[in-house]
Amino acid sequence: MNNKLISSSIVISYKACRRKAFLLLMNREDGIIHEYQSMLENLRCQNRDRQINNLIEQGDMVKQYVEHQPLETETYVANAKFRVGDLEADCDILQNLRTNQDEYVPILVTGTYKIHEEQKLELMFICHVLNETLNTNIQSGRIIDLEGRNHKIKLLGSTKTLLPILNSLREWLLTSPADMPPVILSKDCPYCQFFSSCKDVAEKNDDLSQLDRLNTKQ
Repeated sequence: MNNKLISSSIVISYKACRRKAFLLLMNREDGIIHEYQSMLENLRCQNRDRQINNLIEQGDMVKQYVEHQPLETETYVANAKFRVGDLEADCDILQNLRTNQDEYVPILVTGTYKIHEEQKLELMFICHVLNETLNTNIQSGRIIDLEGRNHKIKLLGSTKTLLPILNSLREWLLTSPADMPPVILSKDCPYCQFFSSCKDVAEKNDDLSQLDRLNTKQ
C-alpha cells in the first residue's frame, strides 16, 4: 500500500523543479537544508505566532486544531492539518465565519515582505484540500506578509493550475519510475537541499552547459 502523501512543499517544488519534487515525494534523498531556507522558515514561524497572538489580544476566539473535531463558527483555528486521500495541507490559520452556511477563510503566513507566486500556489493547494475535506467551495484566501499586511488572493480557476501538477505527481506514485527527472541547474539551485547531489550529477555527466549556466548566474 502506498502511504506517500502530496504536500504543499512538493506541489511548489514541482512548479520550480520536477527533480526536487520527485526526490521529496519518493523520499529518495534527505539533502541538507540551506541556512537561507531555514532562516525563512524561522521568520515564517515567528510571524505566524505573532499573528495568532494578535488575534487573541483583539479578543478573537482562537483554538488549536484537533483532528476530527468539528470546526466551530466565529473562531480561528491555528496550525491546522487537513488530509484527504493522498493530499495533505498545513493551514497556518483558518477562519470560520458565521453565515447562513459555514464560510472558511484560509490564511497563509509568510516569512517574506513580498508575496511570491509560490506562496499563491501554496494557498491554492490549501484551498483545494479544504474544499475536498470540508465539502465546501472556497474561492479566496489571505496571505499575511512579514510586515503584517493582509493580501486577499482570489482563487477562481486555480484548479486549472493545480490539476496538471497533481496528476503528474500521482502518476509518479502509481508507477514509481526508476529514472528521476533530469538535472536542470538554475540560479535558485544553490539554495536547494539537493544542490550538492544535482551538481555532482552534472559534473559526472560532464554537462558543461549546465555548469556554465550555474556559474554565470551565481
